[in-house]
Amino acid sequence: MHPWVLIPAFNPNGQLGPLLDQLLKRNLNVLLINDGSHPEATRYLQRLSRRKGIHYLEHARNRGKGATLKTGFQHILKSPVQVGGGVVVADADGQHSPEDIVRVAQEMKKHPESIILSQRAFAGEVPWRSYLGNRITAGIFWAFSGTYLRDTQSGLRGIPRNRLSSLCRLHNNRYDFELRFLLEMFREKWSFRSIPIRTIYLEGNRSSQFRPWIDSLRIYYVFFRYCLHIVTGK
Repeated sequence: MHPWVLIPAFNPNGQLGPLLDQLLKRNLNVLLINDGSHPEATRYLQRLSRRKGIHYLEHARNRGKGATLKTGFQHILKSPVQVGGGVVVADADGQHSPEDIVRVAQEMKKHPESIILSQRAFAGEVPWRSYLGNRITAGIFWAFSGTYLRDTQSGLRGIPRNRLSSLCRLHNNRYDFELRFLLEMFREKWSFRSIPIRTIYLEGNRSSQFRPWIDSLRIYYVFFRYCLHIVTGK
């Protein structure tokens, strides 16, 4: 059995429909969550949700990617639909190919107790803000943890079911959640495996909801708070 595929969506572009078609053709069960999108985008998501194999949830207002992922984790933990042994998290903007999503799912079946982290090579035409942000965050993470992850910001990850409750207790609700996830993985010494995936940026990554200054400050604040906690115990 395949794990769930959880896709948080906020004002998605037209890439989401074709992606869902490909995942459904592979008999994957998709949990699609609308994180308070605008009315037109909400109608688009509701049309997509009618396809067989898609489970659909909505936030009445935008709560952030981290909060949306936790909504999905809680739903999966409570759901009577038992699908596989965990969840594959993927983005809605076309940056993750269906082949790579399936590869993460297959890797989870081989290593059911491990976190599966996808790692992009950043080859070809990569927007400078994406390249620089990943390099800085990877360097800080290496300095702090002693573990080098080439790509700390890839949204494509495989998570065993028994880790979902711990992740639901994290307080971070936006893009900073993904870094806090990695720090929690490091602190708790969770097993993880890395696999390479394609680097896909459509139209210079214009569809990304990531705000370079605000969200970067949130991410680095996570580092600061976490380091302070380690030093002071508070």
